[in-house]
Amino acid sequence: MNLDALSNNLTSVFTKHQLQSKDWFLFTSGGADSTVSLLVLMQTAKVLSPPPSITLVCVDHSIPYPESVQEDRKSILREHLLLLKKNGFEEAQLICYKRNVPRIARMMKTSFERAGSLVRRRLACRLASPNGIVFWGHNLNDWYETLVLKINRGASPQALAPFPFVTNEYGINEVRPLALTDRASIRKLAEENNLPWWEDPENDSKKIRRVVLRSALPIWNLDGIRQSALLFLSEREARENRILKILSLLQMVVPDREFVYPLEKYLLLPEVDREILLGRAMRKLGLGVLNTSHRRIFLNKLFFRYGPFVAEIEKQGNINFIVFRKGRSVCLPPTTIQGPTKRFNDLTKKDVIMLHYGHKSVRKLINEQKLSIRQKNSILFEFEHSHPHSHRVLRIWGSYCGWKDISEVSQSERRAKNERRIE
Repeated sequence: MNLDALSNNLTSVFTKHQLQSKDWFLFTSGGADSTVSLLVLMQTAKVLSPPPSITLVCVDHSIPYPESVQEDRKSILREHLLLLKKNGFEEAQLICYKRNVPRIARMMKTSFERAGSLVRRRLACRLASPNGIVFWGHNLNDWYETLVLKINRGASPQALAPFPFVTNEYGINEVRPLALTDRASIRKLAEENNLPWWEDPENDSKKIRRVVLRSALPIWNLDGIRQSALLFLSEREARENRILKILSLLQMVVPDREFVYPLEKYLLLPEVDREILLGRAMRKLGLGVLNTSHRRIFLNKLFFRYGPFVAEIEKQGNINFIVFRKGRSVCLPPTTIQGPTKRFNDLTKKDVIMLHYGHKSVRKLINEQKLSIRQKNSILFEFEHSHPHSHRVLRIWGSYCGWKDISEVSQSERRAKNERRIE
């Protein structure tokens, strides 16, 4: 694969995913992968109008390299910055960060590679948010090595997918121009274009699992690996398109609280798509992952309840819908709540409600219940409407989170209960 093919591929990726940003951030170590990625970015950026600004980001992982090695790396990075400026990118910058990754790995009780990945990810989110694009130099060999490492750790099949060209999992757009290019072709491209790169001494260290794995793996069939990666990516794209088609009929009735799906269309879906619909609808409401038993209950009975989350059949007008709700009484009649309302976070210590045994602090009452933070924030507290700054709570609408409603007890009700006790 030559440089023009890589540049054309990156341009088509930008067009397909509608990526538009003037701020590009390339995370570079000075190695061959980063060097060729820089060359591809420069050639692609010249086609775009207006051309974006490219920023090189280098992260020092606090590895005790000899001074000569550190100077070699710095000189390579300066040459890359000078190359950008010579090609018309006058506003190009080089930003270097130093992080004590070995110490972070010890504190997190994880591997050095995992800690370094988290550090770089956090910097990427801070730099590129909200509209920037982050570029990584991951290649085909990196995916294969990661694949074997994950298999040895017992990873699920979903975690074995190859590096996609574009992802947006952390609120930023991440692009990998060399995702399907092998390491040997990358080094050949760098040599053909007379690009200097920095050779990391850690690539020969036996303390890093990836390096040990790299030397232990047999001779690779790169064409077969590339075809497998393309098959993975095409299947993932087809699945995402199918999910979008399924969710196109999912209508939002109350924001973040109620979604409906036509029952007639639901019954035509295969069982796999029904599970996808249930999982995605509940995720939109704030519920995480459903286990297999919950999915089977819903698929067999078309009814599901898990805390405040409900999925059931409901007739609205003349049409039957599958309704996905958070809380039982989501849509209250306008005349039901007459006074001003507050959420749990807005309550003060002075806010009280009259119960059979006297006044009770509302915050203390809710904190005594086994409710999650999400449930607490879903409760509505209705106050006395005659006094706008009153601390008297008339009713607690706990049904919003699947709990119970509590109303204020009047003086006559308290008196009658006390008289019954005396009798």
